[in-house]
Amino acid sequence: MKRAKVAIAFSATLISTAAIPTAAFAGDNKVYAGNMCQPETSASNQQFSRIAGQFLVQGSTSINLRCPVVRDITSGTENGSTGPLAFVHVFSNNAQSTTLKCELRANQPNSLSSQSQKLTIALSGGAVGTPKKHMFNFTGPVAQTANGSYEVVCSLPPGTGVASYSVAE
Repeated sequence: MKRAKVAIAFSATLISTAAIPTAAFAGDNKVYAGNMCQPETSASNQQFSRIAGQFLVQGSTSINLRCPVVRDITSGTENGSTGPLAFVHVFSNNAQSTTLKCELRANQPNSLSSQSQKLTIALSGGAVGTPKKHMFNFTGPVAQTANGSYEVVCSLPPGTGVASYSVAE
């Protein structure tokens, strides 16, 4: 009797998990808070803060950031797409104009090579409380690579930051 109950429970579990569609996991969009980004180096003169989910560069030194991306699709192309779409929301609290640079990288699994798309924007002056905002829009030509990895890399001057970033495969 006990074996029969275990067998029935096991069968019910198998049937219920087989009914879950795997397509629901493909082609989704992940949004990350800017405070997920990490400085490329740990130099003591780099001053930054993480406030309300954002990464803000403070002090007088520019910072290069590396922002991690979790991949769902690791086999190559998916849904007819040859690469990811990515958006990086940046802002400037500087009173003067400033230049921000970000790049979307697709690293090969051997870490010896990568493809990237680099974008640059010059933002006019902003102020604390009313920052100037911009969205980097990466549409290619960064190709998906089987078992490779993605990352967003930004070079930000003082008074600027990353509010959020997203990647859709």
